[in-house]
Amino acid sequence: MQNQVKSALEMIPDSDWERLAELARKHGHDNVDATTVRKQYIEYAQSITDPGKIEIMVKDESAEAADCIRKSFQLRVGAAGLSGHVDYCASGGSWSAPGRVFFSAGGFDFQIRAFELTPEAPKQYFRVAVGDDFGIAEIDVCFVLTGGKPCFGIRGEVCYRWYWTGEMYCAGVDHTISCFPQSV
Repeated sequence: MQNQVKSALEMIPDSDWERLAELARKHGHDNVDATTVRKQYIEYAQSITDPGKIEIMVKDESAEAADCIRKSFQLRVGAAGLSGHVDYCASGGSWSAPGRVFFSAGGFDFQIRAFELTPEAPKQYFRVAVGDDFGIAEIDVCFVLTGGKPCFGIRGEVCYRWYWTGEMYCAGVDHTISCFPQSV
């Protein structure tokens, strides 16, 4: 069984692994090649004991602007995940929440996106697919800032190719990262 599954993951075309290595190099993983990306992803996928477990870490950080509060977050489901930060900035009855998110699979960042939530646009949706032909991970999320007391949350679905079956495994995500005070 294990050899069948490994060969299912290794059916991912070399060109996909090379494209992923190229994206990883663009996002700070210098000197990484397709073989390294493939090997690390397979190792990540093999180590998963609970495929639906959602791991979330949140921490306070210093924001660049004095009237902002920064929360950093990391969310992982199996071999796929996202990490980033949001700065909640409030002044004179108005607010904005700019942020940045990194989408990853197998421990490598593949895409970086900026977002900004405002009272006029309190939601921002992202869909990211890692691996063109065979698909290694898919992340379908919406960042939201809701409620009378502003709360930043992530809702959506995170999918990754699981080692033991070679098939995509998905988990729903609906998590409040942090609630902020009305004014900073």
